[in-house]
Amino acid sequence: MNPQIEVLATKAAKWWTSFIERPVLQSDVNPDDSLDQPQRMIRDSMHDSCQAILFNRHVKQEKIPEFKRCLKERLVEEITYSYESHSVCIVSVDYDPCPVLAEVAQEVFGNSLKFILPEKTIMRIEPTGEIQVKLGYGASYERL
Repeated sequence: MNPQIEVLATKAAKWWTSFIERPVLQSDVNPDDSLDQPQRMIRDSMHDSCQAILFNRHVKQEKIPEFKRCLKERLVEEITYSYESHSVCIVSVDYDPCPVLAEVAQEVFGNSLKFILPEKTIMRIEPTGEIQVKLGYGASYERL
């Protein structure tokens, strides 16, 4: 196995797992300047309350290390395949998690973690060994 792929998969799995260990508030990811302050507060409060309910119902803390391990293993496969085909490995959440995230979450937690992982987020794992992440709608890519 390519040791660089192992390092990238570990780094990517750790980054995604951090959102399960400490869920991010929607207001922190997708601020909407078209709404006035009271509207934003109501929307964010409703979203964050629903997220907390789903999180507490679907995420068992003792399974988080297993999720991280399984995700890393799956990412090694995905990155290897992408590199062999000279393409970028994409791991993302639009409104639903991509198959990689959803399948690992389903295997470990029994659900896809919809509404728990940050929406409109894209991770690009480049063949150059660089990981770039765009966290939220309209965000710019940043290097991990």
